[in-house]
Amino acid sequence: MSLVRAEADWIRLCGVAGLGDRQRALLESVLTACDPDSVLTQHVSGARTAVTAIAQAHSALESRARKGRKKPQPYETPTLQLITTALAALDTLKTHLSAGTLDGAMRELSAIKTGDKAGIRHPGDCDVLATRLAARVADVHAAIKCGFVAAWHGTPALETRELLAREVAALCVVEGRWHAHLTDDVRSALSSRGPLDASQLLRVLLPEKRGFRVAVVVEGVSQLESMAGLMNPAATRNGCRPNPRQQPPVITGLAGATPLARPTDPVRVHSLGRIWGV
Repeated sequence: MSLVRAEADWIRLCGVAGLGDRQRALLESVLTACDPDSVLTQHVSGARTAVTAIAQAHSALESRARKGRKKPQPYETPTLQLITTALAALDTLKTHLSAGTLDGAMRELSAIKTGDKAGIRHPGDCDVLATRLAARVADVHAAIKCGFVAAWHGTPALETRELLAREVAALCVVEGRWHAHLTDDVRSALSSRGPLDASQLLRVLLPEKRGFRVAVVVEGVSQLESMAGLMNPAATRNGCRPNPRQQPPVITGLAGATPLARPTDPVRVHSLGRIWGV
């Protein structure tokens, strides 16, 4: 599809979902900031966001809380610099959100900064601080989402719209959203033949975490080898027989012959057969 046709199709989808010009611009800013092919000035990695700043501060405290090190890493000075950077990023962000939504996180960071090197010297202290800051990280994420909803339904200033777009893009990147899949999910939501509100869009951009099961169907084999290193032996207790007339395949390499249950990685087939991934 040519660039012109792709742009026309995008505008058509936004029209189907009932998006106004400001809403389309906000969504486009989020997707562009997540796009690895964007120029550096447009990609979220080139911007200072509160999401990444507070994540780095929390990660530094968690790292210093690890036991068994001769000297906690990172050292006190760079850790405090990360705390200061996160505090400055939140101070910038708070002017674009509802009053008081970031107060808890800023108080927590300010207390750590006030404690200086003595407050983060011992791993035990860092563990407590990291636990307390983790709750505030969730508050920051929630405040950004609320700000995005307000910007979606309102008429924010250009600076506010761009800042919130970068923050939501940072959330997407931190959560590991792959841009190609993210764009496909957004296009699918836009084409659902109904108005798309901010809450629905956020569920598309930042879906709830859920578990996945990976199954492998093996046909025409009598034995599978070297499975011990590929799956948890405890999982083999739930063997299955697709055809009651056939004996289930067995796994060699474990204690005795164990019924095959749910292999999750490629296996070496002992005899000829066909393998499908499902």
